[in-house]
Amino acid sequence: MMTRSWVSSRTGASVARHVIVLGICASQAGCMAMRLSSRGPPERAMREFEIEFAAVDLPASSDLGYNDQPTLTPVWTTVPVSGWLHGWDYRLLTADGDSLPRSVLHHLKVMSLSHRELFNPLMLHVAGAGGETKPVVLPKEAGYPLQEGDTLLVTAMLHNTTGRDLSGVQLHIEFQYSPARGSWRPPLAVYPFFAHVTPTMSDPSYDLPPGRSEKSIDLHPAVSGDILGLGGHLHRFGVLLRLEDLTTGEVIWEKEAERNEEGEILEVPYDRFVWSSLPTMRSDHTYRLTAIHDNPTGDTIYGGGMGTLGGAIYVREPWPEVDRKAAEYVWYLDRETSAAHHQGHVHP
Repeated sequence: MMTRSWVSSRTGASVARHVIVLGICASQAGCMAMRLSSRGPPERAMREFEIEFAAVDLPASSDLGYNDQPTLTPVWTTVPVSGWLHGWDYRLLTADGDSLPRSVLHHLKVMSLSHRELFNPLMLHVAGAGGETKPVVLPKEAGYPLQEGDTLLVTAMLHNTTGRDLSGVQLHIEFQYSPARGSWRPPLAVYPFFAHVTPTMSDPSYDLPPGRSEKSIDLHPAVSGDILGLGGHLHRFGVLLRLEDLTTGEVIWEKEAERNEEGEILEVPYDRFVWSSLPTMRSDHTYRLTAIHDNPTGDTIYGGGMGTLGGAIYVREPWPEVDRKAAEYVWYLDRETSAAHHQGHVHP
C-alpha cells in the first residue's frame, strides 16, 4: 500500500492549493479531437492530451440570462492512457485562430463516469474552470489517478463578453499527465470533492430571504481519508461557510467571506493543511455544511443564495465506483447532457 512518508508539508500545501480548484462550477453537435504529445526525455516526460469542442457562433450580447447562454454540446471520450493527471488549462480561439479573453468561458466541467463523488452518487467531477480560473498545475509528487478506458463527460458554457459578434469560437482543453508505466515511485493519489448546501437533485442556488439566514445540508462521505485543503463559494451577501463533524461536535473549517461595500464576494479564503495537522474525514461520521448570508435589501432575492464547498482528499482505500442506476446519477446526467439530447448527435 502506498504511504505518504516521503511527502513534505510544503508539497502537501501545494497539492491542496491547486486541487481545491477541482472542486469548485450550442447550436452544433459537439466533436472531440484528442492528441497525445510529450515533452523532454521519455523517462521524465510530462505528456499531454487535448479535447476540442465543435466551433460555435456567439452573437454580441451582454444581457443574456443564465439559461440563455450558449451551451456547447457535451462531448464523450475515454481516457487514452493510465497515469496521473497533474494539471490542465484551456484556450478559446476564433475561426481565424485569434485568442479570446478567458472571460468568454462561463464554466467547464470534466466528469468521470466511472467513479462517484465523495458525498453523493453523482459522477466524479475531475476538473472544472470558469473565466477567472488560472491554469492548474499540481506538483509531480501528486496527481489524480487516470485509468485507461474510463469514460469522461465534458460540458461547457460560453458567454460573449467582448461586445462584438464572434464566429467559429472553439474551446480547447489541455491536460498534463505522467504515465503509469515506468514510474518507480507513483505520485500521491488525490481526489477532488464538492458539495452544495442544497439537496443533490435540485438547483445549487436558492431564494435568499431578507436579513440574516442560514442553509445547511448533512453529508455522508463514501470513504474515509485526510483532507488536504478546503475552499468554497458564496453568492452576493454571503457571510461565511462552515463544515462541522456532527458526530464529534468539532468545527473542521469555517471561513468568513471577503466582501466589498456592495456585498459582492471578493473571496472565500481557503485553507491548506500540512501533514502534521490533516483533518480526517470518516465514512461513519455525519458532517454538516452551512452557508450564512445577510441580505440587507428588505426583499427576497430569488435564486440569490448559494453555498458550495470544494476540496481535496487523500484516501488509502479504492475510490468507490459509481452506481449508474442511482436516481441522482440519472437525473444529473440528463441535466448535463440535455443539449446533446436536443441535438440528437452525441451518445456515450
